[in-house]
Amino acid sequence: MRAPLSWSQVFDEQIHPAKIFILEALDHVGLPLSAKEVNKMADGKRGDLVTWAYHLRQLAKESLLHRTHQAPYRGTLEAFYFYEPL
Repeated sequence: MRAPLSWSQVFDEQIHPAKIFILEALDHVGLPLSAKEVNKMADGKRGDLVTWAYHLRQLAKESLLHRTHQAPYRGTLEAFYFYEPL
């Protein structure tokens, strides 16, 4: 006999720890953050700038974050994202 499906386990395994860190950081700060700022908050220990940028974009694609603005930074545009709890 199989064990019943555990929805919490399914969701826990599908949510990347970087996404959880990003949402908690945005909720704590209460201001828009960029991948560079999230990386600084994580002390570079949980990922690199590319990882943070990817997960920020994915959270925005999933409508969990809103991209608020962009600012020039070293020849590129730095995107800022904001989390607004429901």
